[in-house]
Amino acid sequence: MLFSQAFEVDDLVGKLTTKQVEAAGELEEDASDVIQRSDDPIEQTRKLIRNHADRAKERVRDADSLPPDKQESVIQCLETIEYDGSQVIDDPSVAAEEFSLVGREGLEAIFDRVDQMRDSFLDLLATADDKNAALVLSIDNRNVAVRSGDYRPTDNARLSDDAQLALRYFFDEEDVV
Repeated sequence: MLFSQAFEVDDLVGKLTTKQVEAAGELEEDASDVIQRSDDPIEQTRKLIRNHADRAKERVRDADSLPPDKQESVIQCLETIEYDGSQVIDDPSVAAEEFSLVGREGLEAIFDRVDQMRDSFLDLLATADDKNAALVLSIDNRNVAVRSGDYRPTDNARLSDDAQLALRYFFDEEDVV
């Protein structure tokens, strides 16, 4: 009320707390489609992530506002982006309060060591409600969950400036410097 009267700003708190990134939502939808329809959904999700990263690298190279050394450091961060797992949070359709499978050495390392884990993981993701599922990407050795059109580090710690900028390019945010 104070903000709307003093500064003529409607719903400031709502605008500040809800960050919807269109490309993040689209990535989630595309990954969900891949999981439902692909013969090799994990590899297809990896390709989807790599394609997003490649397009982001092109946008960085075309960014006149970034000095060459900053472009290079952001591109290096983009080259580290990988699909490392998924989370399902508060989903009654799979009776999960919280489920997270994130590979330290990639998902394949887990699947190679634990019998039937790959099939169970894919079954869980196929059954879970999309709004309760998150992709977990790694960037610069940090995990970032992409969920409900938003993204944030899974450990809630701050990412490096280069990683933050790389993610803004990755998700094609309009307000990228």
